[in-house]
Amino acid sequence: MRNQVLHVFRKDVRHHWPEIGLSLVALVAYAWRQMEILKLAGVASSGGGEFLWSLSSSLLPVLWVVLIVRVVQGEILVGDRQFWVTRPYEWKKLLAAKLLFVLVFLNIPLLLLQVFLLSAAGFSPTAHLGHLLWNQLLWLAFVILSAVAISTIVRNVAQFLLVVVGTLLSALTAAEFIQFVPGIGVSGADSIPDSVTMWVALASLVVVVFLQYRFRITAASRILLIGTAVFIALVFALAPYRLLINRAYPQAATGHQPAVTFAFDPASPRLPGISSSEKGKVQCEIPLNVAGIAPGYEVRIGGQLATIQAPGREPWSSGWQESGGDLSADVRNMRVSLTVDKGFFEQVKAMDVQVRIEFALMPQHARASERTTVQPEGLTVAGDGHCSFPGGGDELECMFPLSAPYVLVTANTEDIPCSLQQDEKPLPVGTTIYANSGRWSDLTLMPVRSTGLHFSNPQEALSDGAHPPHICPGTRVTVFSDWEDLPRFRQEVEISGIRLADYRLVDSGNVRLKMR
Repeated sequence: MRNQVLHVFRKDVRHHWPEIGLSLVALVAYAWRQMEILKLAGVASSGGGEFLWSLSSSLLPVLWVVLIVRVVQGEILVGDRQFWVTRPYEWKKLLAAKLLFVLVFLNIPLLLLQVFLLSAAGFSPTAHLGHLLWNQLLWLAFVILSAVAISTIVRNVAQFLLVVVGTLLSALTAAEFIQFVPGIGVSGADSIPDSVTMWVALASLVVVVFLQYRFRITAASRILLIGTAVFIALVFALAPYRLLINRAYPQAATGHQPAVTFAFDPASPRLPGISSSEKGKVQCEIPLNVAGIAPGYEVRIGGQLATIQAPGREPWSSGWQESGGDLSADVRNMRVSLTVDKGFFEQVKAMDVQVRIEFALMPQHARASERTTVQPEGLTVAGDGHCSFPGGGDELECMFPLSAPYVLVTANTEDIPCSLQQDEKPLPVGTTIYANSGRWSDLTLMPVRSTGLHFSNPQEALSDGAHPPHICPGTRVTVFSDWEDLPRFRQEVEISGIRLADYRLVDSGNVRLKMR
């Protein structure tokens, strides 16, 4: 059959025009909603209308997936009694027709949507073309390919939904068990398991699509997908995280001045001792002093390992735990929360114990900094971002394009001319406040990121009733950008002669950091 690709394509358009039209309506609704959020459309909605508008952001991907399922199953690949198999269809051309349909009614509309929103927000689409195409590739690899592969092994939409629900439930169940694996979730240590599982998953999806269109061997394709899911779970469950962490975070070299140092803070106020709310666990908080971080540097905490040694007892270890928090130049103290087994705690709570806490640290340095003054119309920051005071408010709202890098903004109290309300307590002189643009995922519908620059101070300044800081026009700020990742390392602190009972408090969950 001549022009078989176009023949199948035209047939799919005729058969599925309602789904096509609905997805395009949802796309227009999503674009309009995003323009409202960016305060470009000048139309406000509220109440039930606001709720319906907000649904467009989640409805659009769902409609795209439904459209994929319907189009792929226009020629069902499960079984051997379909009418279309009696026609002179070539599997290569049939597959090409389906991919053409996806390109025309999903990828191109998505690209046009993002180009339109970038332009409407005042950004040049050509300046961010590479990131737009990368985003298209991510949608193709992680959303479209998954929907196509599953569609080829089921008979109808109902079976597709059952597979999706079953996959989600299985993933949630596996995640509940995997979270107890020591070391999982430590930033950087899971890069190898992540890479292995990602490429295996993508390869399996491609093979399933090939097998179904070329041979229609559904049983083998289903077994392949189930086997891939089991393999991914086993990789995350059995990966040697201790070795991976040691590889990702080598011990700081002797004689080398680290980017940050920790020391026990015996003078810090001790919190009241109350039992933990987590069954079989007790929560303790250990106060530490922090030093050594220079201006323009940040140290992210990727994970931590706590070991407690009591006289005459076997040492207790938390294992490597996922952690978090950013340490900056003005962070001078923090509290490390430890979740200790209750049985061990009861045995040693009155003893003088030795605690060793090891951190997996990710330092980074801003290669560019700019000292500037906030104008009434706002602030322009690195990465083609712009911040303004919407509605005459006292907080900066910023817009960043798809490729915007991480940005840190600081201000000192003596450089903030903002007036306070009568009942507001000012910050102490010499206090530095911080705000950042956050870090974003590459897989997104919206190419313009809107976020508020919410300034805060990680130290004790806010604990005595001082008003949360804000800035106004005339404030002198420093903008740090062009961040460079520095070599990762492990840093430890040893604490001797403390009693765990003095640092017990109410909390639950895994190890986490509280910075003050």
